[in-house]
Amino acid sequence: MDNFQAFYSEQFGKDWPSIMESLSQTTQHCAVVNKFSFQEEVHEKLSSTEAEFLNISIFNSHEDIQTELQLNCYFPNSSNRVRFPKQDKTSNGYFDYYLLDASSMLPVLALDIYTNNAVLDMCAAPGGKTVLVSQLLSNHGSLVASEISNTRRANLIKVIKDYIPKISKSKELVEVRNLTGHKFATYEPSTYDRVLVDAPCSSDRHNLQTNFEYSVWSEMKSKANANLQKKLLLSALQTVVPGGIVVYSTCSMSVFENDAVIDEVLSKCTQNNDLKVEVLDSQFTNQPIADMFNFQQTRNGILVLPSKTKNWGPLYFCKLQRFAVESRAEFQKDNAVSSGIQ
Repeated sequence: MDNFQAFYSEQFGKDWPSIMESLSQTTQHCAVVNKFSFQEEVHEKLSSTEAEFLNISIFNSHEDIQTELQLNCYFPNSSNRVRFPKQDKTSNGYFDYYLLDASSMLPVLALDIYTNNAVLDMCAAPGGKTVLVSQLLSNHGSLVASEISNTRRANLIKVIKDYIPKISKSKELVEVRNLTGHKFATYEPSTYDRVLVDAPCSSDRHNLQTNFEYSVWSEMKSKANANLQKKLLLSALQTVVPGGIVVYSTCSMSVFENDAVIDEVLSKCTQNNDLKVEVLDSQFTNQPIADMFNFQQTRNGILVLPSKTKNWGPLYFCKLQRFAVESRAEFQKDNAVSSGIQ
């Protein structure tokens, strides 16, 4: 615990005691209504709670956005936690809503998913973000959810069956895979329109609350996580199509697992004449939903940090885009112009 405290005290300075106190509190939840359930039953059930109903649009949306490109959510409307009723199946056989930390929605909303997209959720278990992506695809497009752990993949499959129907008798909206994330670049180059890399990480809040690894937490372990995370992100940037979007996220606060991963991957991409990548503005700060979170704008992305009144996170996310490279000469010219990008 001493290593953990010392590391983050240096990273966050005077803000750390408040962050640490908030991390120790019970995780707050919001409820995302399952569009595949019988929604009238869900709204009747949740309207009795002290939660506010909101439609949350993808971040890079226009005023005429389709309703499919929104998440329907119930948020606590104050700093007081809402005790949501137990989740259950509605009359059509699908579960009514998914409970999660509201910050978990942000990487999915930053992906700018459209209903006809081919999407890869590279590290999909336990399945919450897979459920969110399915809400935006709404029986259109396609979604691959990959998880290499047998136990976690079994749980992922159960979540999918509970929340997401087939498109038809012979076609699933979600295809579950067990391919190691860093192999997608080799086996499926330039395949997906959107890729979510919710990378394995230090899971600061979960581990802190379960007293799991913090007696032996170290910078070395965080850096070891970063080595895997860089492989996953590089693979994602090669399996996405030119013009496609990749969102990288973790639930770690460590700069080694967040901005530093992005920095090193961007450096590697600069050295690879066939892979031109830029960090994009996620447009999160322009959204009304941003007021619900305590966050920092970092060098490359957004870091949501828990506070006493906005107890969501931690969660980091960064939005990247792969661009087509028509020729080596053009790449070198464009790279010289954009070399100052952060």
